[in-house]
Amino acid sequence: MKVSILLFTYQHEAYIEQALEGICIQQVNFPFEVCISDDGSMDGTREKIQVFLKKYPDFPARLFFPDKNTGIVQSAKRVLTSIHSTYFALLDGDDYWTDPLKLQKQVDFLDANSEVNGCFHNARFLHEKAAEEILFQGNQSYHERYQYPEIIFPNDLVKRLILPTSSMMVKTAFIPTIPWSSFSDDYSVTWKMTCYAIAKSTFHFMNEEMSVYRNHMKGLSKSAKLPFHQSHIHFLNQLLNEPLYVLYQLEILQSIHFEIRHILENCELSNSQKKRYFWLQITRSIQEQRCYYKRIFRK
Repeated sequence: MKVSILLFTYQHEAYIEQALEGICIQQVNFPFEVCISDDGSMDGTREKIQVFLKKYPDFPARLFFPDKNTGIVQSAKRVLTSIHSTYFALLDGDDYWTDPLKLQKQVDFLDANSEVNGCFHNARFLHEKAAEEILFQGNQSYHERYQYPEIIFPNDLVKRLILPTSSMMVKTAFIPTIPWSSFSDDYSVTWKMTCYAIAKSTFHFMNEEMSVYRNHMKGLSKSAKLPFHQSHIHFLNQLLNEPLYVLYQLEILQSIHFEIRHILENCELSNSQKKRYFWLQITRSIQEQRCYYKRIFRK
């Protein structure tokens, strides 16, 4: 199998058919499978998927329908540990692909560039109501918002450069290295996972708009600010002890500093919490300066 398409969905009844149609339009010269993981939707998402599969009986689907909601981490682990393809492509159930050659272009690039572990492309925003102002400040695409360089390095991801999930294609060889037990919650799972995918390599940015990201208020990251940033700090602290990231200690500390500052400036905190994060910020700032000077004097 060349490519496994990993379609993750939860409560996406209004969107899932468009996501599936975007897979159907793909024109490829290689075999692929579609692993559809629905994490216990109660809104009719599964019924929509079943109707679609009856309409397209040759659609190469494998269904992952647990009896109850198990969370994003368990959904990802369940699917990723089951695939045996060369690459996997990610697709969220509320996004969709627009370019019929998307998969073919990405496979051709990765086949021709063995030193690269993954690639991604630009994605257009489809803003819904107030969500536009919260994250993307009126921008119309990911590249407009983040100005991606052609080559993405591990330190870029550590510093929270956001990649559009539904644009990514990644080599599967890194999957056994994912420390699933260290994923303590369901926040930013794709980011955490790709930090391991890119650790000894790079990602390539393809400056073509080949998918749509639906920006709405139902996303997990938009519903809980403090736990969202606490999760990032916890993960980054783990990366400090990760041998794969020994060369990126400074960038990790800088990213922790940023997360703490965001909490202090934007989250509702008790006085005891403010004191705790204030002193944590000072501690990490001192470590950051030490790490900076070590790097300078090594040159």
